[in-house]
Amino acid sequence: EIVAWEGRWEAAKQEFARERCDLQRQVHEGQSKVRDMEQEVAVLREQQRALDRDRNEAIRSHEKEVGDLNRDMAKERLERPPLSEYHRACRAYEEEINSLRAALQAARVDGEARRDLDEQWRERVAVAE
Repeated sequence: EIVAWEGRWEAAKQEFARERCDLQRQVHEGQSKVRDMEQEVAVLREQQRALDRDRNEAIRSHEKEVGDLNRDMAKERLERPPLSEYHRACRAYEEEINSLRAALQAARVDGEARRDLDEQWRERVAVAE
């Protein structure tokens, strides 16, 4: 009975040793996978940092462009007179143009009246002769 028990004991020890080796191999493989994943995570984090830097640089660049445009627009607004001054100047030009048109029309009417008077005068002179 002791010999049978020792045989079972040896078989159990060998089975335990095989299971222990399998478990150690699985642990080693798991640790290797963890290291690989940690490296992948490190690479992905570095890529994310690079993307964040690029995005932040693009945002800063865009904000600078917007700031420059806003500054230029404000400067332009300060440099040009307000629209009300343009409107007043346009109205003054329109009034001057209308005045010139009226004067031209009056000159035409006056010219026609003079021609009529000259014609009447010639007729009277012709009759008087």
